[in-house]
Amino acid sequence: KCPDGFVRFQDSCYNFYSEKFSWPEALIFCRAFNYTLVTLTTIDQYKFIKGHLTTITDVSKVQIRSTTPGPYLFGSRFGTPSPYSSRSRYVWQNQNTPRSRIDNLSSNSGGYISSGFWTAGTSADLQGHWKWVTNKQTIDFDQFNATDPTKSSFSGMLLSTNQQSGCLALEKSTGFNVARVDCMTPQHFICERHDSQ
Repeated sequence: KCPDGFVRFQDSCYNFYSEKFSWPEALIFCRAFNYTLVTLTTIDQYKFIKGHLTTITDVSKVQIRSTTPGPYLFGSRFGTPSPYSSRSRYVWQNQNTPRSRIDNLSSNSGGYISSGFWTAGTSADLQGHWKWVTNKQTIDFDQFNATDPTKSSFSGMLLSTNQQSGCLALEKSTGFNVARVDCMTPQHFICERHDSQ
């Protein structure tokens, strides 16, 4: 059984946090609860995570009924009024929808909309050498795109030619493909809990 707020896939539970931390802070946060940052080990797991990220970040799929225009997202009177009433876009809180975990959602900032999600991948210890900090394994990007280019993969970035150090995030701007991001950039993050924990 997964803890509250986590989503199950195969033998692991995942929590997609809306808070934004640097990579080291996200790592410490997950470890404080005996979890790890997510380690991408199979194409099926990667497809599941990308699909879930696409779902929770798609504003158009949020169900909101509106009868009277007001200072709420999309004119709905459902939820708490936006504290940003002078702005052209509004946010809402405490929605009674399946996506109630999306806090302060707007198309410009907040919620899960504007950035990527940290994974356990890093090359901070040795520039150009990418590994999963959770198990110290070298990241084999070819395993996800060498055999079948039609599969959802780690495409969009050729890390073998990227000699800069950094940390791996699943970036919204690339359709949640992996991207090298400066480790100190605040990003959302995904904690993973294995069934054995």
